[in-house]
Amino acid sequence: MELILKKTVYQARNPILSYIKQRVLLKYILVTSVTIGFVFTLLYFWLSHQEKELIMEQVKKQTVILHRQIVLTRVWVSDHNYVLVKKQENRPVKSFL
Repeated sequence: MELILKKTVYQARNPILSYIKQRVLLKYILVTSVTIGFVFTLLYFWLSHQEKELIMEQVKKQTVILHRQIVLTRVWVSDHNYVLVKKQENRPVKSFL
């Protein structure tokens, strides 16, 4: 009890020290917040860059696949002499149509 009383009396006599201690706490919180904010900002931009690279890789893979599919379709069409024509009643139906 006496220790608590002395501490209170000491703070009452020395308000400047109390103010400085509060400022130190404020500075600590501010520096910690800025540091954490900076780290998270760097992490966000790094992840954004990585995601953009992965998306571009996926787009390149899909274009290659689409190209192969088009080429394969054209090869199949040319192998079968396939021509798209409008169906008419007097024409015979071919087996691959």
